[in-house]
Amino acid sequence: MARPKRKADCHPDKRHVAFGLCSRCYFRRQWAGNPEEVSSKKRRELLKHRFNITPEQYEEMLVMGAGCCWICGKPPKKKRLAVDHCHKTKRVRGLLCWWCNNRIVTSRVTPDMLRTAAEYLESQFDGRRV
Repeated sequence: MARPKRKADCHPDKRHVAFGLCSRCYFRRQWAGNPEEVSSKKRRELLKHRFNITPEQYEEMLVMGAGCCWICGKPPKKKRLAVDHCHKTKRVRGLLCWWCNNRIVTSRVTPDMLRTAAEYLESQFDGRRV
């Protein structure tokens, strides 16, 4: 017969994780003790899990792009540059600012669509009837 799950001392309605704490309280306590170390570790795990790259590889890509977005060429304002990747193949393509990355992801842009859009924007026709 399975043992019943131990309840957290801090929140009896939640499951115990460690030191008698629920996961939220446990991680809050860990974060308060050493925020730089926890942040660095979380970032390393995130990059490895989502994109299969290391923080060092991210930094190399950042240097390759001179610290700027690979599409618009602007440096990030507040957030770090996002790792752009193909959702089908998981291949990392480059680093983009939030705006450029968001536009590509939300519109599901394909290279053919971009070529067509560029041709459209470069055309001389002004849309009026002659």
